[in-house]
Amino acid sequence: MNFPWKHCLTPVNPPQHGSAPKAFLDILVECSRVLPRDVYAINAEPGDIYTLVRPQLGPYTGILHRAGVMLEVLRVVAGFESDWDWSEGVDITNSRSVADKRGEETGAWQVSWDSLSFGDDLKECARRYTGSLNVDPFIAQMKTDRMFAVEYVTRLLRHKTRWAGTLNRFEQTRAWLSRESVAEFMQALAS
Repeated sequence: MNFPWKHCLTPVNPPQHGSAPKAFLDILVECSRVLPRDVYAINAEPGDIYTLVRPQLGPYTGILHRAGVMLEVLRVVAGFESDWDWSEGVDITNSRSVADKRGEETGAWQVSWDSLSFGDDLKECARRYTGSLNVDPFIAQMKTDRMFAVEYVTRLLRHKTRWAGTLNRFEQTRAWLSRESVAEFMQALAS
């Protein structure tokens, strides 16, 4: 892609996490360009990510703005959850996750298979990419298929945010969200 990133390279909670790799940002934009537009549409879910971050990044002016906001959330959350590592595995400090594969965190955003229960669109998304609703293919695909990872977490954030502990602690992620980075993502999406 070769976009001249600037604001999106701002560190997330320095020096703990550093800056997102340019390649990670490029992949977010490329995936977002082909996502169905419904993932950015207004919905009635009270736990939707757009409701949570509206005080910082709203009011929203349209689909492009909402896509930019989503990518900014994904940038910051992936920094906290995995240091932007697509293949990140289970959180070994979480005894519940270690004990039950269905709750095992996986991938850049540390989503787990048990989040499928939040919506039929999540099940359809997993089925489309993995060919099943089984836990092992879900975990493997989340770590290796960038498009699946981005679409799934985007859809998941449209249902609920409480699964992401870092989103629910302002100082961990929301404090690092930036209007300038949203604008930069919008510019990258439009280029």
